[in-house]
Amino acid sequence: PNGGVVVGAPAKQRKVIDPKNTIFSVKRLIGRSYGSPEVQTAKQRMPYEIKQGTNEQPMIVTRAGEFAVPEISAIVLDHVKNVAAAKLPSVGRAVVTVPAAFNDAQRSATATAGAISGLTVVRVLNEPTAAALAYGNTRNLREVIAVYDFGGGTFDITILKLEDQVYEVLGTAGDTFLGGDDLDERLVDRMVEKFLLENRIDLRSNEVSMMRLRAVAEQTKIELSRRSRAVVRIDEIAYGPKGKPLDLQIEITREEFVRQVADIIDRTFPVCQEALNLASLDITGINDIILVGGSTKIPYVRDQVSRFFSKAPRTDVNPEDAVAMGAALQATALERILKRKSPSKVGPVVVPPEEDTQTGEHTQEDTFAGETAQVPERPVEQEPDELVLLPPEAGRGPKRITAGYSQGARPRTEPAARATEYSARGAAVDRFEERTPTPHPVPTPPSATPPARMTKTGAVPVVPPPPPAPRRAVPPAAPNARTMMVE
Repeated sequence: PNGGVVVGAPAKQRKVIDPKNTIFSVKRLIGRSYGSPEVQTAKQRMPYEIKQGTNEQPMIVTRAGEFAVPEISAIVLDHVKNVAAAKLPSVGRAVVTVPAAFNDAQRSATATAGAISGLTVVRVLNEPTAAALAYGNTRNLREVIAVYDFGGGTFDITILKLEDQVYEVLGTAGDTFLGGDDLDERLVDRMVEKFLLENRIDLRSNEVSMMRLRAVAEQTKIELSRRSRAVVRIDEIAYGPKGKPLDLQIEITREEFVRQVADIIDRTFPVCQEALNLASLDITGINDIILVGGSTKIPYVRDQVSRFFSKAPRTDVNPEDAVAMGAALQATALERILKRKSPSKVGPVVVPPEEDTQTGEHTQEDTFAGETAQVPERPVEQEPDELVLLPPEAGRGPKRITAGYSQGARPRTEPAARATEYSARGAAVDRFEERTPTPHPVPTPPSATPPARMTKTGAVPVVPPPPPAPRRAVPPAAPNARTMMVE
């Protein structure tokens, strides 16, 4: 209400008391048209308003105005940039990871988000490939691996061939609208049904109650990954006749949870078979399975992965850190390469793996070779046609990855309707202690100078939006509105 912006954990706390103005899971919407089935599904599920903008792009409606999806992503990237700036001398260029199943429009929109946040996106890297980089770093492996990436919003499976420090993508497939959020919704449905049966009140008509349930459902899912059962109690979730407060208490066992979500998890394995078919392999040709994403911590997921591939997945790679580590390794290699080039000849370079523009599937191999990669020198405004990568060993011929720009078939998303202007300076964070969470610091405020809007003709000044509405006090949660979860 005071015009500030909070990102990350503080925003996660705020969404319980301000659901209509707290934006989450927009990764599922980026690069999609308003009329797509995924956007229409999200429109019915999300508490915030999604409307149609220019050129069929979805717009997010908040108290600060309407934002295109790349602008929301830019706010997240700007927050990450500020976090990194606390440890690094400067942050101007970045490697950004995306799901392997992202099509050209989704990748382009991601690069647009980076430009709005003031970052030069040097490379758009597939998340499973980044995880493979983290896994194979310094190991000098020669094997075929499968990266099973099951995150909060998307699912990807990629088959890669590792030859020392060269990574070749043999096949990839995915579902960009399948993830841990769907598991949370099943738990929410279970709690809504129980409360409706006991009190004849449908909580779906109350957005604040639904956000409290979603927050509890996520924590319950995490607890059931470690424990055999969880007892959930939410005080004053609704009010009955004469204002009588009504509580919700429910016990959920791991077996019951598995029965509710098994069909969602099982949807990942036909996608795995599709990737194997694209790679012309069967499960006997896979040497290792790498798990990526928080949803892979669910015991049922790991059991089903072991059953499908007939071997246990590796547990020595942290599923939550692998993608970030792989992106950092690639960024380090690219930084050393670009430092050896003349600044006047090397400009922003975005080199995603080539994909079929109709199906979004990879049509070329994706290889990486660390510091020995050669970047062609090109003018700032011209995009590269191909990137030649040389393996570290002398005497071996170069591998190629074609960027796919010269054919003129690569679709482009329209620039964001306007550049994002916001400031977190002085923003007060109202903590909602649903489970008495650990307090988080207010995010580092971005620069007072708002990022410029990136267009085909260059950067243009930002037109400041009208001043924010007068600050209104946000009522704190009831002091006894806590959730207790015990074994």
